[in-house]
Amino acid sequence: MDQDYKPIDIDYFTQQIHSLILECKQSHNFDINLFVQFASKTRNQINNTSNSKQACFLIVIQLQKCLLQIFAQQFQNKPELDEFFDAFKEYETAAKYLNLACYHIFQNLSQKEKFIFWKIAVCKIIKDNIENIRSRIFTSLEDLLDQIYKKQESEYVHKVQEKELKQDRENLKKKFFNHLQILLGFSMNENLIQNDINVFDDLCQRLYKFIKNEYEQKFKRWSQVYSVKDYLCLVEREFEINEQLFSCLNNIQQFKSHYLNIFRIIYENLVFKYKDVVLKDERGFIGLLNEFFSQQDQFDEAVSGEIIQILRVYSRFQDQEQYFKDFKQKFQQFVRENIEQQYKKQTLHHELEKQKSKYKSLVKILGDIYDKFDNLIRMCFKESDNFNGRYDLEMIVQSELKLFFINLEQSIQLTLKLCDYVHDLMMQLAKSDDQSQIKDNQEEILKVQKCLLPSVKDFDYYLIINNYRLASRLLNYLIFFEKQHALYHLDNEQYILDQMKQFCGEKKLKKINKMISETKDLLNKKIAIEFREDLTEIILINKKKWPKLYNNDQNVFQELQIFKQQFITKRQNYNARENSIKIEFSDTLSFVEIYWSEVEKTLIINCVQAAILFLFNEDDDMRTLNEIAESLKLETHQVLFQLERLVAQKILWNDKDSYFLNNSQIEQEVKEPLIVIDHNIYENQQYMNEFKPLYDKTQDLKFQLDAFIMKNLKIEKQMNHTILFDLVSKKFYPIPMSNDKLKESLEWLIKNEYICRDQKEKSVYLYK
Repeated sequence: MDQDYKPIDIDYFTQQIHSLILECKQSHNFDINLFVQFASKTRNQINNTSNSKQACFLIVIQLQKCLLQIFAQQFQNKPELDEFFDAFKEYETAAKYLNLACYHIFQNLSQKEKFIFWKIAVCKIIKDNIENIRSRIFTSLEDLLDQIYKKQESEYVHKVQEKELKQDRENLKKKFFNHLQILLGFSMNENLIQNDINVFDDLCQRLYKFIKNEYEQKFKRWSQVYSVKDYLCLVEREFEINEQLFSCLNNIQQFKSHYLNIFRIIYENLVFKYKDVVLKDERGFIGLLNEFFSQQDQFDEAVSGEIIQILRVYSRFQDQEQYFKDFKQKFQQFVRENIEQQYKKQTLHHELEKQKSKYKSLVKILGDIYDKFDNLIRMCFKESDNFNGRYDLEMIVQSELKLFFINLEQSIQLTLKLCDYVHDLMMQLAKSDDQSQIKDNQEEILKVQKCLLPSVKDFDYYLIINNYRLASRLLNYLIFFEKQHALYHLDNEQYILDQMKQFCGEKKLKKINKMISETKDLLNKKIAIEFREDLTEIILINKKKWPKLYNNDQNVFQELQIFKQQFITKRQNYNARENSIKIEFSDTLSFVEIYWSEVEKTLIINCVQAAILFLFNEDDDMRTLNEIAESLKLETHQVLFQLERLVAQKILWNDKDSYFLNNSQIEQEVKEPLIVIDHNIYENQQYMNEFKPLYDKTQDLKFQLDAFIMKNLKIEKQMNHTILFDLVSKKFYPIPMSNDKLKESLEWLIKNEYICRDQKEKSVYLYK
């Protein structure tokens, strides 16, 4: 038989609750099982009373009153920091457990959701004690934070002290962190927010002032005592401590702004104020960069580590231009000066003077500089998600290299124009018998040199180009001029050369003087053509390489070929024996440009390759490797090295060791009218990769394309591939921009982690 329950006595129920809470509080043991047992005992009684719904609301009210009565006095006594948070945790636990008990008791009622009252209870106790929290509790938290900071700077004598100090410090940090999390809970309580009470915002305003004052004082102390390295070590230590203390803010989106503000205050007062010291000190940014780049083969991890430390610290915030601007400017200035210094130190022109030394092209010199900067930047940002800082520094390096190329190119163009003009005047002079014109040309040359030579940025460069032009003229005198005329023109060359001493001194002209004297010696050995039945052709072959292509010598070799064919025809008419070719090595001639009239193509080749082609006559006779090597007086492997270049460019074709001129196929297979063959005349394969064009415009275009993609993605944050391709096509018009080029740049940016693909939509790119 079912038991009949009497209507519940609210006062009796309240007394039971009061006793339960008081017992738990006194024993400091809030066991959830006690509340569950209480709920089980009263559940049926509550649900079967005639006034159950009314009783529910009354019970909730009484529960809140019980909580406040039991805990109110403890809060009214204005407890200290630890006592306050201990009392609050007990209060909150009791409220949550009572809430759970009510849920079990009233779970069959339709209005059970209204009995989730613990947040209201928390709101009530905080609201009643808000002034005490804002005054005493906030002040106590500041004192606790101050203790942590001081413990961090404390020194120790023995290992035991070190261990105790570390343990004390960790205990304090743990306590602060736990208190902070409780206050965060206050700020996520909807009831408190509705009452315009945001405890954590109020705390942060206090902390901002405290932290600002703390690090202002530390800056004054530390900046007078520590070196740059030690100072920044302390800075990073402070960042690490505060990351541990305030990490709970960074994990909640709505509190991230407070987290960033705390670190911005530390940055501005401890780091930003110190930047002038870092930028000017001998062991600061520029001094360390100079030391790093002065190293040759060895790699000093200590120096690179200090540079990485500086950039790591100072690139932390870049949302304000002032933070990193000075570092970018100093870095840019250093990059610019370093490029010029490295170029002067390892300049191509000096290397060319050392025939047996390893050759370094301009591109390789600058490539080495870029690699060194690139490695340093990657090390600086290896473990960082700060892609803005890394990208800014990489763009500085690339733009400065580009600017250096442009300036050097302008200097080169001035030098080339000057050399070409003097060369043309000298050739006019050589071809004229008019003494007045000869005199006018000489005066014009001297005037031009006097006006323009001081404007030449790199005089060594001018001398090399001048040597090259002179070599072309000397070859012309040697082959096409009668002995007396040739000697006369050599005297003119010597006269012009003597006038250059005032600009560069006699020492730098020593080689040119030697070239002229060598030519005179060759000229004196030459037997006049009309007195000989067979001709010795002299082709001067340079063992060096120059990475720029010129066309001034085209006429020389065209005339040489015509002259050769005329002589062969003449000899054949007289049934004479075959013409012989003599090869002499000299330092006076570099590249040649030959127009191949049969296929309407121009060849840019080195002198060894030119000598090989001169061996093939109009009958397209086959030549074996041994025949070519014997004719050129070169080693077989040297000739083979050049033949492979010619075959690769389809100038020749081969059948095993036999080689044929490929004029029957090349017109169809090679569409470009200009054919440039690798100009390396070394036989060692290891040098092949070092020879690149001086100014590769495709590299410049790639740099512009990468920068344009980054600029747009930085603004839009994400872009579809099709839209990006349209923008790129319009930007670079009339330069044809293919989809493959765009993909190549995008893949490079993805590989280097500047951008990434959208995981869901692969055709969308995201700015990182």
